[in-house]
Amino acid sequence: MTGWWWKALAKLSRDDQALCRLSLAGSLFTESYKSKWADQNDACPWCGQIDHLRHRYWECPQHADLRASLAPDVLPLLDSIPSALSLRGWALHPPTWADWICTLLSLPSELPLPMCGLSPGTWNHVFTDGSCLHSAEPRYRLASWSAVLAPACDRLWTPGCLTVFGASFLPGLCQTAYRSELFAVAYVLHWAALFRAPVVIWSDCRSVILKCFNHFWGHRRINVNRPHSDLWQWIANSVAVLGTERIRLRKVPAHKDPAHARSLEEAWQSFHNGLADKAARLANQARPPCFWKQWENHVEATHRADLLFQQVHALHLEVGRRQVKCMPVATVPAALPKETRVFVKSFHAGLWDGQVPPKVARLFGYSHAHRAAQWLQTRLVTADDDSLVWVSFVQLYIDFHLTWGNPGPLSVQQQWVDVEQRPYLEAERFAFRQRIRSFRRFLKNFWQEAGLHIALEQTKPHSQVVQAFLPAASLPWDMKALQTVDIWLMRQLAGPCVRGGEILSSLPIAAKDVSMQVDLH
Repeated sequence: MTGWWWKALAKLSRDDQALCRLSLAGSLFTESYKSKWADQNDACPWCGQIDHLRHRYWECPQHADLRASLAPDVLPLLDSIPSALSLRGWALHPPTWADWICTLLSLPSELPLPMCGLSPGTWNHVFTDGSCLHSAEPRYRLASWSAVLAPACDRLWTPGCLTVFGASFLPGLCQTAYRSELFAVAYVLHWAALFRAPVVIWSDCRSVILKCFNHFWGHRRINVNRPHSDLWQWIANSVAVLGTERIRLRKVPAHKDPAHARSLEEAWQSFHNGLADKAARLANQARPPCFWKQWENHVEATHRADLLFQQVHALHLEVGRRQVKCMPVATVPAALPKETRVFVKSFHAGLWDGQVPPKVARLFGYSHAHRAAQWLQTRLVTADDDSLVWVSFVQLYIDFHLTWGNPGPLSVQQQWVDVEQRPYLEAERFAFRQRIRSFRRFLKNFWQEAGLHIALEQTKPHSQVVQAFLPAASLPWDMKALQTVDIWLMRQLAGPCVRGGEILSSLPIAAKDVSMQVDLH
């Protein structure tokens, strides 16, 4: 996807942007797609043929006028164009792209030798510059750099005495003006470190100068994950050898005419900066004819690919607009109401009359089983349609806790224990969910052995506070006890429990409530 596409998309209205994005994402369904899941045929509403993407854009007679006016260059090449472009509207690289990338990667990366030396005993004034051909087009732009060694500015200076220190093309895939400016500075510092020569670097790139000060005279670290970190690390190595006291960086105004200078120093700066710019442009042009032949073919192929994409994009957009505005609207049958699940309540006490199940007493402890028997016998009322409600195990556990002031059976080293028999055991150390799971297992074992037939579901319980779907039992439970549990939950929670029971995980240990007390016989 090219940058041109994103700019073109931003200029469209929101409705047109939606049409383009649907096509790109593969979400633009034709009648043939709809027929796979809807009760309809796959015929085009305009001509009656099978409606697929190729038919809609490139075959349907209804859109022949759009194809002729908007995509005349695409029609002869339709069979050779990838469907990603012709049917979905994705911009593609030109066919010369892979060869062009290989050419950039094969550019020599060895540093050219300097054309002159640097004097170790005096300040060397070097003007650096970068040049980029077609800098606004990243697909075929080319960059180069230069460094010009200038004499010191004094009263006797006259234009004409200078030496090109180094100039060449920029190696690598990243061909930008900024990288060429930075490469020139790195090149000069590299050889200045080898010559142990003090150097004054003059550059018209403000961002390079500022970042050099931030990195080497400030406290900003070089981020290896940022662009151009290889050049910054190269500069850092040279600075470490040469020392910051022998390096000076100066900003020079760009593209100034020496004839308009107001002082000798200003003319000296403008003259040498202009020569550095000219040297960089000449270095960019000093490439073999075979390179320029390939570059011209690549530029032509890129423009051709852009033209095909623009025509496909315009056609897709106009066809989409016509489909939305003019296509006959089919009558959609009213949707049937969705069937909701019905949770059937069921409770049968069987022959249980309040006795303690012996197996549960041996497994969980007689004290727990005895409390549960007395508690259930008190809370269960006469079973009828009005009294039978869904009660979550969370409500049952809090009810049990408020009744006895006891957290129920706790598992310690695979043994069920009672905190009243082990006063050193702190129930708070057990998570609320862990205590609920233990209590639910305890009750299920009790009901099974006692012969109680109780419906169990994951559903909303009878509660004003707990509105989430939780494991619950169908029980003829005392309404006053449920109201007391709701009041306790209101005091502990910031709001009602909805969409899951995560909010219940922070509930504290409940203290014994006198109004819920049951006599233990």
